[in-house]
Parts: sequence; structure tokens; C-alpha cells
Amino acid sequence: MAIFAIFLFIFGSFIKNKKVAIWIRVLVGIFFFEITVWYIQLSLGQVSDNLIFKYLGQSVDQFTMGRSWFFKNLYFSGLPKSGLFSSLNTIYRSPEMDLPVMFIEMGYSAIVVTIVALIAIAKNSLYNLIVIVFVLFEMLTSHFLDITFFWIILYILIGLVNENQKGILKI
Repeated sequence: MAIFAIFLFIFGSFIKNKKVAIWIRVLVGIFFFEITVWYIQLSLGQVSDNLIFKYLGQSVDQFTMGRSWFFKNLYFSGLPKSGLFSSLNTIYRSPEMDLPVMFIEMGYSAIVVTIVALIAIAKNSLYNLIVIVFVLFEMLTSHFLDITFFWIILYILIGLVNENQKGILKI
């Protein structure tokens, strides 16, 4: 996430007033859903991790610091789908990967709704869309749903960028 923050700090002033068409947002949503499905299958061992090993010299378990191992065990334990954070309430521990855990707890439909809702929040702002893509990557590989402070800052940032596009604020 720090790399994305540095990117926006450096290039943010160039893109803060750029607009993005709806078809681009739809393509981003579809692309990110495909990445999420691939990552879930990778974490479950249904897809070979040769690509990760080839470029990073690590297995998926090493790359995710044991999160994929825990995710795989949680998935194969037969935990019933009973809503968001139900696995945490059952075993008192989470693999700390929001979108994959959402898959275990509620299925792919919850992931689609989450991606669509977050991309809709970005409206037509390129800056906001980049922030949302960063958030989605973080939710894929780590946890963000339970960090209230982050969501407060995110909504304030998106609100300021949207108001700036209307010409009300001068940032």
C-alpha cells in the first residue's frame, strides 16, 4: 500500500481532475474479479504457483506469509457459509485476506457486489478509481474491512476529490 500512496503522491496532481468513462470502470471491475478468482484458485492450490516462484523465488505460502496455507485449511474444513466474519466468529482467527475470506463465507456473489460497490464509489474520477483499485488489491492480499480509521480517511479523500471536480474546493 505504501508504494501506491507514493505513486499517488507523485502523480496525483496530474490525474486528480481526469475523468474516466464508465466502460473503463466496467473493464477494471471485470479484470479485478478475474484476478480475484485466479488468486483464490492459486491460494487453494488449484492453479500452479510456478509463475510466483519463477519471478519471486517463493512459493505462494511464503509469498503470503502463511495466509494462503491458513485459507486453504479454512476452505477445506467445510465451514458453512453463514455471512461476513462468520469464520472469525467460529475459529477466532482469520487468514487476513478479505476477498478470499468473503468467498468462503458468502461466495463469489459477495465479491462481485463488493467490487461493483467500490468502483461505483469512485464515480468518474481517475484518481478515485486508482485509489479503489489499490484498496481492492489490499483487500485481496490482506485485510482492510476491519480498519475503521482507513475507511474514514478513504471516504474523506474520495469526497474531497469529487467536490474538487465540481470546482467547489481548491486542492
